[in-house]
Amino acid sequence: MEFAISYYGCQKCTERVNCDRCKEELEEKLLRDLNIQHVDIQMGPKRMVLDSRLEADELEELLEEYGIFVQ
Repeated sequence: MEFAISYYGCQKCTERVNCDRCKEELEEKLLRDLNIQHVDIQMGPKRMVLDSRLEADELEELLEEYGIFVQ
C-alpha cells in the first residue's frame, strides 16, 4: 500500500529538515509494534509504502496513534 502522509513530529521539529534519523526510528517502531512486514517512509515527498496484513482503514487508525496521518 502507498500513502501520502503528514507526520506530526515534523510540525514540532526545530531543525525543519528531512531527518533520516527520525525516519529510521519511525520505521523501526512501525515494524516492531504493528507487525508490518515492510515499510519505507520518504519524509521529503511525504510518502509511505508498506506491506501489512491489516485492512487499510484499520491501518490508518493505528498510524494516527504514531502521529502519521494519511491524506
